Amino acid sequence: MEILYDVINWFFEQLGVILEGIFSILPDSPFLKMSAETPDLVEMGYITWLIPFPTMILHTGLFLVAVGVYYGFRIVARWLKLVRG
Repeated sequence: MEILYDVINWFFEQLGVILEGIFSILPDSPFLKMSAETPDLVEMGYITWLIPFPTMILHTGLFLVAVGVYYGFRIVARWLKLVRG
C-alpha cells in the first residue's frame, strides 16, 4: 500500500513540475497591467474612484473582442464543414 502512495506522490510531483514549467512560460495577467493604467478618457474625480468607468470600459471591450473571435471561429468552422461535406 505504501508503494501506491509513493507512486501517487511521484505523479503529483511530476504534474507540479510540468504545470510550473507551463506557467513560467505564460505572461503575467494582462488585467493587472490594464487596471493600473486606466485611460484618461474622462476625468470625473471621486466618481471614478467609486465606480471605475475606464476599467469597466476596457473589460467590456475585451469581452466584446472575445465574443467576436468566438463568432469568427464559428463562421470559419461552418465554412470548413461545407467544404468537407
